[in-house]
Amino acid sequence: SRLHSELFWFGYDKTQARLQQAKTAAETALRLQPDLGEAHLANAFYYYYGFRRYDLARTHVAAAVRAIPNSADVLVAAGAIARREGQWNEAVSNFERARERDPRSLSVLWNLFETYLALHQYDDAEAAIAEALPILPSAHFFMLARRSIELYRTGETAPLRSALRQVPSGFDPGGAVTTIALRVSLMDRDFDEAERVLTGCADEKLEDNGLSGIAGALDGYTVPKTWYAGLIARGRSDETAARAEFEEAKQMVESRLNDSPEDAKTTAMLARIHAALGNNEDALRQARRAEELLPIAKDSFDGPIIATTVAAVSAQIGENDLAIEQLQRLVGIPNGPTPGLLQAEPEWDPLRDDSRFKALMERAS
Repeated sequence: SRLHSELFWFGYDKTQARLQQAKTAAETALRLQPDLGEAHLANAFYYYYGFRRYDLARTHVAAAVRAIPNSADVLVAAGAIARREGQWNEAVSNFERARERDPRSLSVLWNLFETYLALHQYDDAEAAIAEALPILPSAHFFMLARRSIELYRTGETAPLRSALRQVPSGFDPGGAVTTIALRVSLMDRDFDEAERVLTGCADEKLEDNGLSGIAGALDGYTVPKTWYAGLIARGRSDETAARAEFEEAKQMVESRLNDSPEDAKTTAMLARIHAALGNNEDALRQARRAEELLPIAKDSFDGPIIATTVAAVSAQIGENDLAIEQLQRLVGIPNGPTPGLLQAEPEWDPLRDDSRFKALMERAS
């Protein structure tokens, strides 16, 4: 059941048939053994991954805690739910308790890192990720995560760029390393390096794992390769090539949206593409639609990412007042834009000469 739920959540199969498989397996397990903690955990993830029904997931996790109170896996689930619900202290408490139960669990340490990073507690985030590296030195994403902290804190890309050079060639699951390398190259405005990175990746969809900023990435979403090709072409002032790539990306994303019309991240991606194509009304409509689908009140972890998309799209289409107003609401909240990201991410270039944006950066720092 959990595997089916994860395949749905991470975008590998967003069909209702996949969700039904998850539901059938979870309900069967619970029917056969009503007091089995793992069965309740499977049902929790079905509601969490399938519907973002964190209230129902919490009910099943509570039952799992009663059945297997010393399980680090259950505490991680409890922490993840609390994080989505905006209960950040509870989330940290559960993840820290999970670390006590299983100090060598990479899943626990990753969740701690993500939570502290979202809370802008950078020293704590680094401490969590530093514990993971001796456990599995070949866990390359943990090395990249550690070096991404400075990007969020100060906007410096050099540490992350240096870490990317240490990743063995051929290690690029789902194009996730390529995504990080592309985003860093685009932040550096190094379009030759961006093209080299993109050309070296065979994947047509590139996974984002949340280590390369907020404005131009969607944690847990797979972005069409053509989107990045369009950004590179535009950076080189080749508008004809850029539009062709963006149009191709639009077709792919619209096809996904037909299959999953309520998916906020796909809707947000379409908003970005419309903005890149100059379809300003469509861009703003889709961005607002994405925020309606996944507001911060519904999901305190992903909600700020979607809300940041609204600000970035507004900036891209020349709606500076809307962009600034949105950023004023977001800067400083958990998993919202940070001073470093505002400085580094190219999505904010249209706002750089705006005195209000400069004041925002000063306030954030």
